[in-house]
Amino acid sequence: MGEFTKEAGNPLEKEDVLLKIAEEGASSLIATKTLFRFENNRLYYRRDVNESLRDLEVEHPIKESEITPLIDQTWTEVFFYGIGNKHIAKPTPKRGQ
Repeated sequence: MGEFTKEAGNPLEKEDVLLKIAEEGASSLIATKTLFRFENNRLYYRRDVNESLRDLEVEHPIKESEITPLIDQTWTEVFFYGIGNKHIAKPTPKRGQ
């Protein structure tokens, strides 16, 4: 995925411009690029930002990192123990109770 500059025109009509999103390295036609890569049953994420077109204080590039699944509870545990059971705080008793 990516965001093209106005100078790129309509990338859907120009195949050579559209394919620049898949090329490595910065292009003056691409402002931001989001990449997902699947390799050996693993998922990697990276976000590139063209610093000549965007303010890096506002839009941050993200180095390639592996996205790992996190399972807090299985769906059967949710129904067995109750939805949100372990995330609900106990009520605090009022004085005199």
